[in-house]
Amino acid sequence: MSLSKEIIDAFNKAFKQARVAGEPEPTAMVLATSDGQGLVTTRTVLLKALDENGFVFFTNVNSVKGQQMADCPRAAATFLWKASGVQ
Repeated sequence: MSLSKEIIDAFNKAFKQARVAGEPEPTAMVLATSDGQGLVTTRTVLLKALDENGFVFFTNVNSVKGQQMADCPRAAATFLWKASGVQ
């Protein structure tokens, strides 16, 4: 599944608003992953890139999130940009 140009453009617009508003760490995102049995784990990671393939962040494949993403390759991310009032 790839991201549409509209989704990427909307994210980039909101990201720019967050940076202009002075968000202290605009690349910080809460990442939620799940194991094969539905146990959900969240943690904060840093966004490294965004393209048509999705959001890019770095992790150790042997970490909990790495193993969960191997078991269940879907995740959810939330950016809380309080300075610009966007989430």
